[in-house]
Amino acid sequence: MGGGDESVRVDKTDRVWKD
Repeated sequence: MGGGDESVRVDKTDRVWKD
C-alpha cells in the first residue's frame, strides 16, 4: 500500500506495507 513506509515501519506491519 502506498504511504510513508518509514512512518509505518515502526509499526509491526512494516513488512505488510513494504509488500
